[in-house]
Amino acid sequence: MTASIQYSLLQIQPVKEQVFFFLRETASTSQVENLLGSWCVAANDVDKAVATTAMRSWKEVGQLDKAFQEHLVEFVQRTALDPAGMYSYLNPVQPSINVSIPGSRKGSGRNTPVVPQKKENPDQVLRNKVDEADSESEQDRKARLRFGAIGAVKWILETFESDTILSLFGNPAFLTSVQPKQNVPWIDLESFGYGQPAVRRNMWSLLQTLFTTKKEVLQPMASQLSRAVLRSAFVETDSNVQAAMWYPLLVFLKQIPSSWDLETNADQDDDEDDEGEEDKEKAKVAPAAPRPSEAYQEFLQFLQLGCSGSPLQGYPVVVVILSTLSFSVCNFPSQVVDCAKSWFIGDRSIFVVCGGALHLLLGSPGR
Repeated sequence: MTASIQYSLLQIQPVKEQVFFFLRETASTSQVENLLGSWCVAANDVDKAVATTAMRSWKEVGQLDKAFQEHLVEFVQRTALDPAGMYSYLNPVQPSINVSIPGSRKGSGRNTPVVPQKKENPDQVLRNKVDEADSESEQDRKARLRFGAIGAVKWILETFESDTILSLFGNPAFLTSVQPKQNVPWIDLESFGYGQPAVRRNMWSLLQTLFTTKKEVLQPMASQLSRAVLRSAFVETDSNVQAAMWYPLLVFLKQIPSSWDLETNADQDDDEDDEGEEDKEKAKVAPAAPRPSEAYQEFLQFLQLGCSGSPLQGYPVVVVILSTLSFSVCNFPSQVVDCAKSWFIGDRSIFVVCGGALHLLLGSPGR
């Protein structure tokens, strides 16, 4: 309803002129940030009706100048990383008001004790009733705001340049928006995508935009992206999320051929950071064997589960994914590596034999 009222008001020319005059000439920095940010996030809301209406009015804003762009980016980034904090900031709890009833004289002539009475703020009462009517849980509210913020990030990527927005893709917390598991070992917080398939689906759509329009900036953040993408893709079980996932996954594997090795190295770097000095000295004397890739192990499990229950969509993709695996990640013996490499030279029938052999090497579900 709010989005519809806003759109209707902006159709009145004098009102529209005053709104934009206020934004450009009168509003404070925080007011500009909150107004533009809320507007853009609403234009990318998970509710299609809200998003469509809000986007119609958002287009009325036109091209944003540099200062407005910075304000918008700041709001969107904060909402994507801390939606609960942003909600509390925009909707602070109104304090209750204590009122005193004057004392009265009766009988003895002494004032009777004055008992303070708590009077609730009318605005807070109204807000509580609205919240009860919406019956939106805190988790759903956070997911709704994060969904809108992710959509706003996508809009920004497609509209103007922002180093701040690009830096989000090197943030491990933000990248957990594609992670269906509740917790992951490389960061100590609940995954942003846990229990929220709509958020994960929208995040994969955002990554697709990043991979296809910002190829030149992927390398500095390739390590974090490799771990986030590969450690999320093969544990995803929601079919709607999988439908949005396959294309950006394959594009990423093509753009970053070393992604499997980068994922393995990222995990090993984390282990080294957690080690004490004594463990590091021991490692120098007797280096430990390379740790197998966690993403590769999840990929094997994905195959054993019949592409996580979506074989029709998954099996064609598996062939492409196999072609991106490095033999160091698979940790095959050297003689198997030499043999497998020779299989890839030849016609389609030899390639099929190679696929079958690799399937046996990886371990078929029936074995």
